[in-house]
Amino acid sequence: MKVMTSLAEKSLPNCINALIRVLFTTIIIILVLAPSSQFTISSSFATSPPNMVTMMEREAEALLEWKASLDNQSQFRLSSWVGNTTCHWVGIACNNFSSISHINLPDSFLKGTLHTLRFSSLHSLISLNLSDNLLYGTIPSHLGNLSKLIYLDLSGNHLSGRISSELFQLTNLHILNLHENNITGSIPYQLGKLHLLNELNLSSNGLSGSIPVSIGNLTNLIFLIIYDNKLSGSIPHQLGNLTPLRILSLHHNILSGSTPASIGNLGNLTHLELSVNKLSGSICHEIGMLGSLVWLNLGKNNLSSLIPTSIGNLGNLSVFYLDNNKLSGPIPQEIGKLGSLRVLGLYRNNLSGPIPTSIGNLTNLSMLSLSDNNLWGSITSSIGNMKDLTILELFMNQLSGNIPLEIGKLKLLTSLRLFKNDLNGSIPIEFNNLTYLKHLALEQNMFSGYLPQNVCNGGSLQNFTAYNNYFIGSIPISLRNCTSLVRVRLEGNQLTGNLSEDLGIYPNLIYIDLSYNNFYGELSQKWGQCQSLQSLKIFNNRISGVIPPELGRSPKLQVLNLSFNHLVGQIPKELGKLKSLYILDLGDNQLSGGILLEIGMLSNLQILVLSANNLTGSIPKQIQGCRKLLNLNLSKNKIRGGVPTEIGNMQSIQMLDLSENLLIGKIPPQLGELRSLEILNLSHNELSGSIPTTFGEMSSLTNVDISYNCLEGPLPNNKAFSEASFGALRNNKGLCGNASSLKACPSYITWSKNVGEKRRNKVVIFFVVPILGTMVLSLIVVGILYAFLKRLRLRNKLSNPREEKNGNMFAIWSYDGKMVYERILEATEEFDSKHCVGVGGCGSVYKAYLQPGQVVAVKKLHSIQDNEITNAKAFESEIHALLEIKHRNVVKLYGFCSHPRHSFLVYKFLEGGSLKELLSNKEEAINFTWIKRANVVKGVADALSYMHHDCSLPIVHRDISSKNILLDSECVAHISDFGTARLLKPDSSNRTSFAGTFGYTAPGVHILLFVFDNREEVEKILALQPWSFDKHLVVLCRYENAILISELCFNKVSLWVQIHDIPIRILNRGMDEEICDIVGEVCKDTDISEMEGGNFFRVRVTVDVTFSLCRGRRISLENGEAGWVSLKYKRLPIICYWCGCLDHVDRDCDKWIESEGSLSQEDQEYGPWICASPYVMPRKSVIKVLGYYEFRKKLNDKRATTVSRMMTTKTPMDSAPANHKKETESVEVVGRINAGRNGKNLEQMGVMDSELFGKEFNDKIRDIDRELQNIDSEAAKNHGEGILNARVTCVDINLEKG
Repeated sequence: MKVMTSLAEKSLPNCINALIRVLFTTIIIILVLAPSSQFTISSSFATSPPNMVTMMEREAEALLEWKASLDNQSQFRLSSWVGNTTCHWVGIACNNFSSISHINLPDSFLKGTLHTLRFSSLHSLISLNLSDNLLYGTIPSHLGNLSKLIYLDLSGNHLSGRISSELFQLTNLHILNLHENNITGSIPYQLGKLHLLNELNLSSNGLSGSIPVSIGNLTNLIFLIIYDNKLSGSIPHQLGNLTPLRILSLHHNILSGSTPASIGNLGNLTHLELSVNKLSGSICHEIGMLGSLVWLNLGKNNLSSLIPTSIGNLGNLSVFYLDNNKLSGPIPQEIGKLGSLRVLGLYRNNLSGPIPTSIGNLTNLSMLSLSDNNLWGSITSSIGNMKDLTILELFMNQLSGNIPLEIGKLKLLTSLRLFKNDLNGSIPIEFNNLTYLKHLALEQNMFSGYLPQNVCNGGSLQNFTAYNNYFIGSIPISLRNCTSLVRVRLEGNQLTGNLSEDLGIYPNLIYIDLSYNNFYGELSQKWGQCQSLQSLKIFNNRISGVIPPELGRSPKLQVLNLSFNHLVGQIPKELGKLKSLYILDLGDNQLSGGILLEIGMLSNLQILVLSANNLTGSIPKQIQGCRKLLNLNLSKNKIRGGVPTEIGNMQSIQMLDLSENLLIGKIPPQLGELRSLEILNLSHNELSGSIPTTFGEMSSLTNVDISYNCLEGPLPNNKAFSEASFGALRNNKGLCGNASSLKACPSYITWSKNVGEKRRNKVVIFFVVPILGTMVLSLIVVGILYAFLKRLRLRNKLSNPREEKNGNMFAIWSYDGKMVYERILEATEEFDSKHCVGVGGCGSVYKAYLQPGQVVAVKKLHSIQDNEITNAKAFESEIHALLEIKHRNVVKLYGFCSHPRHSFLVYKFLEGGSLKELLSNKEEAINFTWIKRANVVKGVADALSYMHHDCSLPIVHRDISSKNILLDSECVAHISDFGTARLLKPDSSNRTSFAGTFGYTAPGVHILLFVFDNREEVEKILALQPWSFDKHLVVLCRYENAILISELCFNKVSLWVQIHDIPIRILNRGMDEEICDIVGEVCKDTDISEMEGGNFFRVRVTVDVTFSLCRGRRISLENGEAGWVSLKYKRLPIICYWCGCLDHVDRDCDKWIESEGSLSQEDQEYGPWICASPYVMPRKSVIKVLGYYEFRKKLNDKRATTVSRMMTTKTPMDSAPANHKKETESVEVVGRINAGRNGKNLEQMGVMDSELFGKEFNDKIRDIDRELQNIDSEAAKNHGEGILNARVTCVDINLEKG
């Protein structure tokens, strides 16, 4: 967009300046070299030889006096100005009488004013050029004394004030240039006196007011340049008088109103620049009369309506901008007639319809931008004809379909932007021809397949964005050595590959985002060599290994987000060198060690997230160095110690989350000084003591959670605490206060010091101490007995070695784990690969024969250096989860071993393997019957239900996929791999995220809350329904604060319904609403103009998404005939073709599930035909028939007996009868007349009832029909087909009173 803007705003001034320079040079040559001319003659009239010396002295004296008023540097540059021989001075030229005729001092760095220059002494001066100097002050009024002046150029200075009216006494002036000064005020109306003016340039000043109508008197004007001012009002129609005008530049002002039709008189105009104003209304049709036009820019205004078809007459047009307006309707086919066009910018309008195929005729086009409109349909293949095209921008439309193969013919393309459309399919291989690409934007479409592999073969690619699509495969191989890259965004796809191998070194790279993909491998040390890198985002992938210390060598890095990966090891201290870093997110990894002390050196850090790792140690005091920190999240680690008081010095912090750690001690009162803090979470720690009273002064605090600690005492006097929920305060030692979930604190507490109360305290102690002592002794006795019995039982078991040898060896697991460990090593030959039956992300699974009849599965976890477990967190999670679960559909855990050399888990071996393997084998999948599949589903469902609802602590698996469902010999399902499982603590804040295998997420269960400040925005969003995400319906519901979100009902959405096949005789307003009653609730306040649709009606209806969409309804007419009106729906998202509901897709439909996959496409009750085509308002012709109302009065009685009410017949998908509304005084019948080859006329089609309208009216209709057929026949002779048959015409028969 910057390219187009600069072209629009800079090319014209450069062109004008060039013309001015050429013109100026020509004038100078004529004036200086002409031996005899009118200049000599005119000078002879002014002077005579006897007065020549006196005249020269006066001229020299005037110039020397002005020189003395300039600054020292200016005087130095005019050092040749000495004596009285002015004709030899620099910048001075004389006529034949040695009188000064030209002063030419441009770009001389002269600094001063013009007030000391006595222009009255320069009476022979015809040219004055002081442009591009440092002159300041106002333009002196006595400049008007230069009566012979032809050329005046004071541009490029610092002149200020108003334009003096005396300046317009220079009636011989041909050129007036005051460009780029600080002149203010309005343009004087006396401007009209300069009848000989050829060029007027007042641009780049501060002029205000309106353009004077007297400008129409300048009939010799060729250049009118007044851009970049503050001119207001409308463009005067008197501009149409300036017929010689070639350049009209009024852009960058505040002009309003419409473009005057008189502009069509300017037949010589080559440049018309009216952009960046406030012009409104439609573009005048007369603009098509400007046949010489080369440059036309009407962008950045408020122009509306259609683009006039008359633009097809502008055959010489080279640059055409209509951007940033409110133009609507289709792009006219006549655009294809502009064969000379090189630049076409129609972006940021409301244009609709498809891209016209005629656009392919613009073979000279180098830049085409149709972005940010409402264009739909596919990208026309004729676009391949524009072989000179370098910039193609079609983004932010509603284009669909595939990218045409012909795009490969555009070999000169440097910029291709197609983002934010509905394009789909794969990228054609012809993309490899685009070797000059610098900018490629494909994001936010529905592309699939692979990224173009040779996208950077030319080595020029700078910006490559393809995020939020469905691309698969690896990063294009050509990107590895693409050192020109500046910006890369590939997030939100299904890309895979080893990042350490697929990427190289990028010295110019500033931004890269590869998040939400399936990349694996380790982070490369090469990132440290990307010296320009500012943002690195690779979160939500499968990256493993450690964070390379070389990242600290990227001095410009501002954003580093590596969260939700499998990173291990410590946080490298080299990250403390990233002085520009303001976002650091390493959360949800497996990082260990302490928080680096160098974190305090990141003085610009605003967001620090280290949550959900295995960090230990304490919170370093150096963290106070992050004075700009807004968000600090250290939750879900193993951090010990107290909360450092230094956090109270971080005054900017808004969110502080230290939950789920091992913090102890008291809450420091310094935290109460965090005046910007909004969210505070200290839950699930071991904090003690009372909450500091300083928290009562934290006015910005809105959300607090201090649950599961050992806090006591009163709550602070703070709204966040008093309104906190029970879950945010529960499980503490003794909190009290005015919160609804707590007891009130005692109003008055005294600790007694008198003798009586001391005596009572002693009595209490006397009774309590013996009781406690007795309880302790009882517990000791019970413990001794338990230990004795346990030892006795062990002796009995050890005394029977045969049982040990032949029995279930896991019966001795609890006390002889060393023996089992050794037997597992022996059975697997120390985990030899030949015993391996599977490999996963965390470990390998081995099959071990421990003894006859006993086979186990051993999952050995991967280890890294120093024999540490790669995923210790997953190891612990799996153990904790399986210890809680006892269910037939969950894999059985026999035991585990945590050893420096080998760490593993031992399960029951399941012979059937994983469900993924079974379904991947075609032969086994065929034998896997629907009954077996249903049993697997039931088993998994039973297990999930047990985990979620019946366990003491609910368990969320977070990675239910076919690879983690194991089958035994009888195909009974068992859920396995609990490495990502989470145990949920009841009545507390639990946060989980997607983990493991990304797959299907059921629709209909995701609720988002949007908050708007402006009610008008809410109404606008609701009015633009339906909304969809990834083609799935998004149901919006207005939310009131008094309603619980759980009570909201998301089942209503507003749709545009098209009613087709309505008989013409009942095609009237009101009938459509009655027909649509069956669909849902008709929106009564819809604008009538929005509902007209030519041969159909559009009606806005609110439907229930849980019911099937109505396909149509049967109607019966007054003559006993039956008819069917069909209904279609505009902008439908994904719909179930089995039942017609919007709240699920085909694969989730009950009909499909119950059929066990036996249904075929022929069984679908719905199809793509239920979706309405995009609607374009048709053009209308109006035929007026006179005499109807006189005839109607005679037939009132007959009409009452002839016309009966239209009745409707119910079907399972039909509604109650619909009634006609009362006849109004004006009757309008809208229908389609197709008078082509089918030979049918109005009478044959049954459009009018002869009994109702009588013979006279039907005769008139037949005349009309005959006339239309004659037109069609005549057209068929000339064009080979009927006009009305090829292009359906909508006719309004307006029956008016005669």
